Amino acid sequence: MHGRKPAQGDHSITALDVAQAVGVSQSTVSRVLNKKAGAFISASTQDRVLSTARELGYVPNPSAQALRKGKTDLIGIILRELDDPVFALLASHLSIQLRGLGYHLILFNAQSDPREALEMKNLLNTRHADGLIIMGDLLNGQKEIQQVVSMNRAVVSLFRKPFPGIGSVVTVDNDRGIELALTHLFEFGHDKIGFLGYDWLDDTELRQEAFERLMKATGRSLQPSWIQIGKGGIDGGYDTMKAMLAQSDPPTAVVACDDLTAIGAVSAARDMGIDVPRDVSVVGFDDIHISRYLPPPLTTVRMPVLGISTKVCELLMEAIRSGGTSRSQVYKIAPELIVRKSTAANSRRGSRGSSPRG
Repeated sequence: MHGRKPAQGDHSITALDVAQAVGVSQSTVSRVLNKKAGAFISASTQDRVLSTARELGYVPNPSAQALRKGKTDLIGIILRELDDPVFALLASHLSIQLRGLGYHLILFNAQSDPREALEMKNLLNTRHADGLIIMGDLLNGQKEIQQVVSMNRAVVSLFRKPFPGIGSVVTVDNDRGIELALTHLFEFGHDKIGFLGYDWLDDTELRQEAFERLMKATGRSLQPSWIQIGKGGIDGGYDTMKAMLAQSDPPTAVVACDDLTAIGAVSAARDMGIDVPRDVSVVGFDDIHISRYLPPPLTTVRMPVLGISTKVCELLMEAIRSGGTSRSQVYKIAPELIVRKSTAANSRRGSRGSSPRG
């Protein structure tokens, strides 16, 4: 072996170190390591380069490789909340699907703070990600999201209202989901139905708008007090359900903006001595894993996680190939109703059928 063997631990081993150790040019080493040696470099030289690279512990520099390829094979994803069960499941699906397409995922938790999203985007820029996924809206973050989108050539957003400069949005068809929930409750004889919502999220606000519109379109009365908006999550569902059931004329059924809210609602009813579903039916939205194991198992609108992640990957690959984010368009993926045991016939109107079991 020619040249000086670099002392282990001196520095990261480079192609130049390998070249000096073998006694060939750096360009020869680069050609061999990048599988571009062809017939111009002898088999014995190629073997010496590869064995020396292994011996010295040479690891390719990803930044240098990215510059040569013009891409890094990295996709960044900014989540509104890392502890959201739907976001976590979607991130898992996206990771698997993107890995199958030759990409790796870099995950950032924005904690609902748009300033965090900007800081994460700046960090992401130093790694030259090929694309970006923004999952969920951020509190008062429209300006910051526009900045994030403008700094990246390939961006797809999920679960938010569209606005100028955001590019494509993929989301569940919230209107269809609420229609499925209400139709199910109407068939059980429920006309007095309440809604439990979150105070600022785009996706849950869209569900509330759909709920109000469909209730009015079907001629059902809708008391203002039958819509309770809180802080969301299990605690928010617990508090809003208590306020709902404490009324002199409470609804006979409730649609919650998501499953966590519904779980809190069921707990509140139980603590007030009100049985679900005998006294009040509850429908959730998302079908998170724990929903099927609750007492009672939750009737809910299932989030089409696989369909959403597949569409996101399709749009992202299209944007990466074309060198820019596609024009603003909203893609709505259809959900399905999963009927379990938290809904039953309206006992206050007399039985109109028995409760389905699923």
